[in-house]
Amino acid sequence: MTSYVTIIRIQLVIALTVFCISAQAVEQCSTIFTDPVTGNHNSLFTEPAVLPIKIPKLECKGKKKSTCNRSDDFIAGDFNYTSGRFRNGNYITTSGTTTRLYFDNLALTNAKLNSTGKTEDLIIYVRGSFSMSGQSQINGIVYATGAVSISGRANITGGLAASGAVAIQGNATVTVNPNAINNANFGGMCFNSVNPEPQLPTTMLFGRTSATQVQQEIRVNFLRRFDAGVTPLIFIMPNINPNNPEQNDGPASIRLMNVDNTGFSWIQVQPPVSTGKTVLPSIPMLNVDWIAVTEGEHKLPDGTPTGTRWVAGKKEVNNAFNLSDTNWVMEPLDSIYSLGLSQAQTNNNPECWLTSVSEIVSTGIRLNLDVSRVFDSTSSEIKCAGTDISTLVNETVAYLALEPKGGETTLNGQRIKFDFGRGVNRGPEKGGQSLTQQCNFTETTLTGFDNPPFFIGKKSTRGGPDGGWFRRCLLDNNSVSMVVEEDLYGGNRRHLQESFDYAAFEIIGSVPQSVDHFEFEIESNLLTCKPASVTLKACQNASCNPLLTDAVTAVLSPNIAVNNGGWYQGENRIQQVMVENGRAAIDLRHFSTDLLTINAAVLDGSTVNETLCQMGNGTKSNANCRLAFADSGFFITIDDKYANKPETATIQAVKKSDNSPQCVPAFANVTKNVQFSHDYLEPASPLTSPEVLINGSNITLTPRYSLDFNNEGSADFTINYPDAGKIAITAELIGTGDELGLTMAGNRSFVSVPFGFCIQAPETNSQCLSENANCSAFKTAGSQFDLNIQAKAWAINNTQICANLTTPSYAQADIGLSHQLVQPSDGELGAISVDNYAHNATQQPNTIQQSVTETGVFKFVTVPPAYLGSGLGIQVNTSASMGRFVPASFKLSTPNVRSVCETGIEQSYSYLGQDFKADFSLQALNVNGNITTNYRGDFGKANIDLVAQDQPYINALNSNQPDYGRFANLTHRLSVVGGIDNIAPENGWIAGQASFALSPKLNRTDASVNNGVDGPFSRMTIGFDVNDNETLTFAQELNPDMKASLSADCTLTGSCDAKVIGQVLLRHGRLVMDNTYGPETQPLTMPMRTKYWNGSAWQLNTDDNCTLIESANAQSKAQFVYSPVLQGGQSVNRTLSTSQNPFVAGGSQLLWQAAGTPPSLTEVYRGKVTSSLIVPDYLQWYWDSSTEYSNPSASAYFGRFRGHDKIIYWREVGQ
Repeated sequence: MTSYVTIIRIQLVIALTVFCISAQAVEQCSTIFTDPVTGNHNSLFTEPAVLPIKIPKLECKGKKKSTCNRSDDFIAGDFNYTSGRFRNGNYITTSGTTTRLYFDNLALTNAKLNSTGKTEDLIIYVRGSFSMSGQSQINGIVYATGAVSISGRANITGGLAASGAVAIQGNATVTVNPNAINNANFGGMCFNSVNPEPQLPTTMLFGRTSATQVQQEIRVNFLRRFDAGVTPLIFIMPNINPNNPEQNDGPASIRLMNVDNTGFSWIQVQPPVSTGKTVLPSIPMLNVDWIAVTEGEHKLPDGTPTGTRWVAGKKEVNNAFNLSDTNWVMEPLDSIYSLGLSQAQTNNNPECWLTSVSEIVSTGIRLNLDVSRVFDSTSSEIKCAGTDISTLVNETVAYLALEPKGGETTLNGQRIKFDFGRGVNRGPEKGGQSLTQQCNFTETTLTGFDNPPFFIGKKSTRGGPDGGWFRRCLLDNNSVSMVVEEDLYGGNRRHLQESFDYAAFEIIGSVPQSVDHFEFEIESNLLTCKPASVTLKACQNASCNPLLTDAVTAVLSPNIAVNNGGWYQGENRIQQVMVENGRAAIDLRHFSTDLLTINAAVLDGSTVNETLCQMGNGTKSNANCRLAFADSGFFITIDDKYANKPETATIQAVKKSDNSPQCVPAFANVTKNVQFSHDYLEPASPLTSPEVLINGSNITLTPRYSLDFNNEGSADFTINYPDAGKIAITAELIGTGDELGLTMAGNRSFVSVPFGFCIQAPETNSQCLSENANCSAFKTAGSQFDLNIQAKAWAINNTQICANLTTPSYAQADIGLSHQLVQPSDGELGAISVDNYAHNATQQPNTIQQSVTETGVFKFVTVPPAYLGSGLGIQVNTSASMGRFVPASFKLSTPNVRSVCETGIEQSYSYLGQDFKADFSLQALNVNGNITTNYRGDFGKANIDLVAQDQPYINALNSNQPDYGRFANLTHRLSVVGGIDNIAPENGWIAGQASFALSPKLNRTDASVNNGVDGPFSRMTIGFDVNDNETLTFAQELNPDMKASLSADCTLTGSCDAKVIGQVLLRHGRLVMDNTYGPETQPLTMPMRTKYWNGSAWQLNTDDNCTLIESANAQSKAQFVYSPVLQGGQSVNRTLSTSQNPFVAGGSQLLWQAAGTPPSLTEVYRGKVTSSLIVPDYLQWYWDSSTEYSNPSASAYFGRFRGHDKIIYWREVGQ
């Protein structure tokens, strides 16, 4: 069967979407209490299971004096009544979030409830009907399970929903308050900010993956993991190329492996073909869809009380159609499940071709395996094809049973459409249909999709004895076609009608993020004569961590008159601002000292909670949104700066002009003692309490500075801060003497930005200073290594960023990581495993487990977003050149070891000492099994060493030796032009691949060993060992399966150190010639034969149809020895038999002809001619010496009659 030789990791690829489906019994409050009001809700909004004991009705009434039969003053909590009646008065007071009142029924007539409390402090749940009439008012949120009737001028402020019908008549109104709905405590009846939806365990994921080559292991990593210890069940959809699949795409399916809570692997495999049939390669499958589920019963919320239910599980199966027992394995299920998918999760019978099939019946789901037609049969037994296996060990077969439904749902941040259904591969016509016909059958309709969905379908019937499995062909948003694939071992690829059950999903968008609240960050000491710098933040939760990542439009208030200031962005006056990535920088101008209350809200009015404001380093509160501006103060200008780099700042004493809102100098040309202080804003507590320096002095130790103000009221000073962060500087002048009572203050914040990143690996061999192929190897492509990243401050000499001071307080999320290819400069960039990280504040480097899939030399780059909103970019973000990255392994490809003589009657072979062919290619792979295309030119350093081993050693002469029948190392006898060690590829390494076309031979032994005879070697195995030519060995051949020096099977001990290329039959051969006799007037025929040593004797090599004797060698007379010598005019010629050159079945002939001049009988040569024949050295033998090989020789006798070999004596017999 197929061996799994390559591993590829795909971190999903094609914009892979992974999605979680979880059971859910409670809805979001906002989907129940909608605007406008909706009725006829499902029963998911139910009262708590545990409530206080129900007490008799609560009734309040009155005209001149309102009275209640029970107290209507409530604290937060649950209060349960049989009924409620309220008439003519103001009732119910609340204190705290939230009072929840429960009634069997409720009626209001000219009554007001909770008129003085907060809307979110009152929730009313009515188990029956609910009515309001007259001028009744409720300041709260109401839900009724029965019918609702609101008439007259009745009004509800808060929210209303019902399980029954809702009738709002006359001038009655309902004003929905989304903030109140989100802030109310519903006691678990629905989800909101008070009771957020919990993160449920992952129960279903789906996604898409692709293969680039057949027989490659593909790794799929879940973007959302299952719980630790949970092994999900995987269902995967093989597909087929719709373009003439009979000719272009061979039979194939998918095997699963290595499933855990983080992901799974799969491999595209092909069934075997029977002898004599041509293998049709399959095309690598693209866009392969899959589902991963947990065992158990679950449901997909679809707006109905029960949701769309599904159940998953697994069974152990050791039956298979067409092999052993055809009995189904039964799993009882509820009758609601009428659709079923199955998938084998294991491959415990790797030598058998197995797929799964399921069938839904009234009592559950039936499961089985199927060998299709990939089997051998006799009269008494059926076995897996090409094996002796007739019984199976257990395979784990998973099932996924579904309700036949479709619809839309919102789950875990995604909105999806889904459709669970059944289809067929073709019409019911008689006879099998081709794959093309099945592909073109698109009458299985899909419902509700706008785009082609993720689709997984599995066989749910078995119609006919051929078995088969489904592959998806055509897919769009409206339909799908599926084909029943068959093997080519015992059948064809035509099939009858079969059914399949399917699950299809489409992602239609993400659920928009909502703004929990806005926050203003405002500089201290606001002046009426200058704009105040303000940062607006959009927060996802109460802690404002994280910030909103979606863009949102905020409406700013108040709307200040132009002559009194306003909101500005740059020089543009605004009332709305786009908040992107959670922040927006704006200016606020206010020309009056009157208090100003600011606010921000989402444009659509959906802001949930009140706005918070923070002045400088003060606390955050809504009260701080009341701003006080002064007419005079200090205006400080400090630009954002690089950490540890001194910068010049300016302080200006200003006051409001008497006749305009502009700032004018408050004093000029004087020296003033100004006191400075600072606050750490972000982070609020730096790691090392770094010093802020003004004019070179520590601001904490020397707070007062003498500054010279010029004629414009400005003074310069230098400021420095060695760490990263946001710092607020406050300047204050308190008048003395003549200026007693004068107080001026100013505040300004700035961001101290790291100058760069020190990016390096801790290993000493990580740097590639030469930036070429000569630097030492560092890591294998795709393997992880520690990449240390440390934020660094500015220094006068920044040539060595890693020597600069560290900025330990630097912390930032979502820093992008990328890489640059240095060498080979025209190579492929490859991919890195980590493309972003969060930098944590620390004295030590942040360490990332990084990898790069390609070989070569690289630089690694950080791509940080703006730091704390600053426009000052980090200057140094690239590492020094790192590498070399080298292959992790070398994969054998297209191996072909073949004999020279492949036309034998029985089998192909080569002779010992004769060249045979060993052609193959190598692929340089990364750890994930992908070809590293940059391994080329000078970077492609790997060569190979050839090895040889007989498996097993079968030389019959050694049958009495201990090593008979064991493996024999014959590497020392192997030779090739240039030597068997450190063989370079023919044309070097090109794009990660190298080709070898070798002509090795196994040399013959000398006469001192076994009298010179040797072999045969029926399984002479040729292999190679890769030498990557690195100082330390980084990579070797993938999946080694040979060890020439080991007299045993190395795969059993895990000690293999070479890779098999192939096997060849080698025979020790020689060529023999016979003497020939005959009249000098006739041509003489001299037989020639090739023989080989069969282990005990020389045997005619009837497989030899290849040996070729050069005509010139046959015709050469250089070695002729005449007895007697030739006379004048006489000659003898020798030629080859043209009909037997090359030899036929191991035989050929030489033709001898004696001649004279003129050609008369008496002048033709009579005598013996002896001569050798030049033959290939691998057919020579010890003819003339016991130690040296020589050519064979024989004699031709002219003028003699040899007679019959079995007659000893002839005489004439008379009559």
